[in-house]
Amino acid sequence: HKRVKVYVEKPFAMPQELSTVADLDTETKKNIFAVDFFVDSDAFDYVLRQKLLDEIGAVTHVVGTEVEKVDTALDPRVQTLMDPKESGGGIGYDVAEHPGAIMEVGLRQKGSTIRGADIKNVVMGRYEGAPGAENVETYMEISAETQDGIPLTIYAATGFEHHYEGVTFFGDKGSLEIMVGTETHDPYVILRLNDG
Repeated sequence: HKRVKVYVEKPFAMPQELSTVADLDTETKKNIFAVDFFVDSDAFDYVLRQKLLDEIGAVTHVVGTEVEKVDTALDPRVQTLMDPKESGGGIGYDVAEHPGAIMEVGLRQKGSTIRGADIKNVVMGRYEGAPGAENVETYMEISAETQDGIPLTIYAATGFEHHYEGVTFFGDKGSLEIMVGTETHDPYVILRLNDG
């Protein structure tokens, strides 16, 4: 009863757990905060403070990517998270929600949301030559569309030669790439406007 503040890094629930999510209602329990590390990044904080999403005009589509390096994939703990028998959904349940978190907060700034999005396609698999156990899926791609017609794509993968964590918002006036940073790469933001 000391009102200790609790921060949830992965605000996510399995379908069978949805009835308990109401217990984490931050409107009535001000000591619980769901914060994803993509959203709580210096890069995205800069985007919000500078109102850079306003610069790209109306959003035409959004692409999110979470790609981890080979050395991460070799970690037995990560393999456990990627195994659908252990995690309930493989890599999609482990890392794909991170780009989704930035998509949601960014789209809210533009008067939209990913809530209730229509899932068009989900591809899950294992790329040839991937490290680790053969039953561990290493790649996922989700295609969806918001209720107001904005296409969304999320790529999630592990075991590649590079590490990238970011989201790009495309608009009718330009694009905004937000790379939240990794252990080996500093965060950055690139605003590209159609008029140069």
